[in-house]
Amino acid sequence: MARWIRIHASIRGFLVDDRGFEYRNRLLKNFYSLLYGILAYQNVVLVPRHGDPYTARVTGNLTCRYSGKPDVPVVMHRCTDTETIPFNSYTCDVLGSDDVPYDRIFQVSLGDRECVEAMTTSNYDCNSTTISPCFYGTDGGVYTTLLNHVVAPISVGRITEVRICFYEPWLKNFARIWTAILCDCNNFDAIDVNGTSFYIRGSDQIFGGKVKLLLGVGTSPFSFDNYALESPKEIDYKIYNHISDTYADIRIVSYYTPEQDETVYEVGLVLPIYDTNGNLHDVLILRHVNPDGYKLTGGQVNIIEILIYGE
Repeated sequence: MARWIRIHASIRGFLVDDRGFEYRNRLLKNFYSLLYGILAYQNVVLVPRHGDPYTARVTGNLTCRYSGKPDVPVVMHRCTDTETIPFNSYTCDVLGSDDVPYDRIFQVSLGDRECVEAMTTSNYDCNSTTISPCFYGTDGGVYTTLLNHVVAPISVGRITEVRICFYEPWLKNFARIWTAILCDCNNFDAIDVNGTSFYIRGSDQIFGGKVKLLLGVGTSPFSFDNYALESPKEIDYKIYNHISDTYADIRIVSYYTPEQDETVYEVGLVLPIYDTNGNLHDVLILRHVNPDGYKLTGGQVNIIEILIYGE
């Protein structure tokens, strides 16, 4: 009997203040469109805070610096919104005209999740805030692009930490890659499938191709530090993308027909990433493991699906 293996891959956002209070950080349509572009290695249409939609340069140097702020690749906006803006929003009710830089962009491990964190000490009172990087378009233009919106009472002097968090089966490697994107820097390392540590080329083109889908036979427990599958085998797949104005549904699906019966214990995603010397590395960004194994029927179509959903 053929199998259908469905793996849910969760990404969520939070804001945490210095009192330990946690608030939901809504990831917007722009975020999921960019995620699809990264996985599919395609330039994708995003909507900037001002102006018409543009095509983001995912297959080239993506992140840029703000005009007049050479050290700032990502800013926060001081918003007056007291309710979460719609999923398809690309702007908020900004308090004042200034784009406020974050003090730090870094990656943090929190036990049950790996996060990209943007941290700052607030110099204003506001009701909500954003993570808004500056991206290049394929036309050479630069565009401020909202990826999220979080409603939280922020007052002067309060430390705020805005996080994008990746849960099992996502790995630390993927959080490190997103951190390199948002900081537009070469300070963050990853480990490739051969166990080689390298620095991600965040200040130039990062991605070298579309994601690869692998099967493996390893049974060791999941760890965010995993970097390889055991005896990996690459299989064909299709990537489906339905991103509407109310939700995002991204699916990586393989209709896999083995020649004979086999048992699969691991499913993984590998992304080709450039290092700072221009060398390409295969980097494991997702690992799902089932110690009991999935028995796949030879000569029949077995469906292996990774589902990413947001709203």
